[in-house]
Amino acid sequence: MINLTTYLRNPKIYLIIIAMLFVLHSLHFSFVCDDAFISFRYAKNFINGHGLVWNIGERPVEGYTNFLWIIVISLFMKVGFEPVIVSKVLGIFFGLCCIILVYLFSELIFQRKSFLNLVAPAILACCGPFAAWSTGGLETQMFTFFILAAVTMYLYEIQNDKITSFSAVLFVLASLTRPEGILIFGVTCLHNFFYLLFSKRSPFCRKTIIWFLTFIIIYGVYFYWRFNYYGFIFPNAYYAKTGGGVYQLFRGFRYLARFILFYKWPLLIGLSLLTLLKPLRSSIIYLLMLIISFSAYIVYIGGDFLGMFRFFVPILPLMAILVQEGVIALCQWLIRIIHPTFVKTSVITLCSFTFILILVKGLTFSFKGQPYERILYHKRVTEGQSAKGRWLHRHASPDESLAAFGIGAISYYSELNTIDRLGITDIHIAHTKMHHMGKGLPGHEKRNFSYVLMKKPNYLSGPVVFPKRSKYKPTNKEIKRFKQLYKPFYINEPNLKFSLYKLKEDQ
Repeated sequence: MINLTTYLRNPKIYLIIIAMLFVLHSLHFSFVCDDAFISFRYAKNFINGHGLVWNIGERPVEGYTNFLWIIVISLFMKVGFEPVIVSKVLGIFFGLCCIILVYLFSELIFQRKSFLNLVAPAILACCGPFAAWSTGGLETQMFTFFILAAVTMYLYEIQNDKITSFSAVLFVLASLTRPEGILIFGVTCLHNFFYLLFSKRSPFCRKTIIWFLTFIIIYGVYFYWRFNYYGFIFPNAYYAKTGGGVYQLFRGFRYLARFILFYKWPLLIGLSLLTLLKPLRSSIIYLLMLIISFSAYIVYIGGDFLGMFRFFVPILPLMAILVQEGVIALCQWLIRIIHPTFVKTSVITLCSFTFILILVKGLTFSFKGQPYERILYHKRVTEGQSAKGRWLHRHASPDESLAAFGIGAISYYSELNTIDRLGITDIHIAHTKMHHMGKGLPGHEKRNFSYVLMKKPNYLSGPVVFPKRSKYKPTNKEIKRFKQLYKPFYINEPNLKFSLYKLKEDQ
C-alpha cells in the first residue's frame, strides 16, 4: 500500500514539481532570437562541407563565440533535425539539468539532505532570465550547465582530496562552449592554489599539475587550430563589440545595476556571509570569487544588447546556491533565539508562498517591463527577418549578395553571401575605429558604410539614415554614393510586406 505521507516527506517529489513548473515557465517565453541563426548558418555550412565559415568561398571569419554549441547543433542538423526546435529542446534540457544539479550540489558539497535544499532550484525555476534563455536558441543554458557541473565536480574532488582530470575536462567543455569558461577556470586555479596553501599542502603536487595540464593541452589543441584557421587571438565579435574605454565601463555598471534593481533577490547573496564561520566556508568563498569575477567581466565588456540580462544567466545557479545557504544560515541563527518549530514552519511557509507568488506572476505576465518587452522585440525581429530571408531564397539568384543589420535569420533562410553591417561576421568592419564606442548599444556601434557600398551587395536591408539619437551618421558622400547605387524595392504580397534597397541594373 502506498504511504502518501512518506511521499510527501520526500524532497525529490517537490523537486520534480519545481522542474515541471520551470518547463512551463520556459515555454511561456518560447522564442528564438535572431542571433541564434548565426550559429545555425555556420552549422549548415559545416555539415555541407564548406567548413566553419560565414560566407561560402570567402575567408573564414569567426563570427561566433560558441564553438561547441555549433558542433552539437550541426550533429542534429546532419541527421535531419530542424535547428530551431533542437535549440529549444536542448536549452530546456540543460536548464532542467541545472535545476537538478543545484539540488544535488547541496547534498554532495554541503552534505545535507533537507527540504531547504529546494530553495536554490525554486529560485532558478522562478527566475525570468533563466527561463527565457532556455528557449532563446543560443548556447546559454549549455554553458551554464557545464560551468555548474565543473564547479560541483571540482569542489567534490578537493573535499575528498582527489582532484582529477574529470573536472578539468568539464572546464574545457565550458570553455569550448563560450570563451568565458577560461575565466572560470582561471579563478578556479587561483582558488585551488590558496586552498592548498592554507591547507599546508603543495600547490604543485602531481595531481594538481595533471589536472591543470589536462585543461591546457586539450584547450591548447583547439586554440592552435582556431588561431591557424581564423588568424586572430580573439573571436571577431570581440573586436566588433569592445574598445569603448571608460564609456564601456559605465555602460557595464548600468547593466549590472539594472539587473540587481529589477530582480532584487541577488542582494540576498549578502546573507551567505553568515556561512563564512562554518567548516565549508572555502566552497562559499569560491562561489563568491566566481560571481564577483564574472560580474566584473560583464561590466568590463559593457553589458549586453539582448534582453532579460542574458550575460548573468551562467552564474544564476551559483547565486541561487549562495542565497539558499544564506537563508539557511539565517534560520540557524534565529533558531538560537526563537522556538525552532516556529522558525522552521515560518521559513517553509514564507519560501513556499514566495515561490508560488513569483511563479504565478511569471506564468501570467503580459511581457510588461523593459526586460520582458525586449523578448517581444526579439520575437518580432526574428519573424520579420525570417520572412525576408525566405522571400530572398525564392526570388534572388544564388550568386547575389546581401548586406544587413540583424543578419541571423535573413542570411540563414536566404542562403545568400551576407555582409554584416555591424561587423560581427565581417573582419574589416569589426576592426574599424569608431569615436563613439561605448556610448551606443553593445554590439551595434561599429559601422563602415563606405566599405559596404564598395562591395556593392545586390540587396541592402536596414536603415541608411539613422534616427537623431543614433551615434552614427553616414557622411554626405556616403549618402550620395548610396543614391547612385541603390533604389527602394517594395514587397507587397498577401501577409508579407517589407522593403529593401536593390542595386540598380546599370551598376
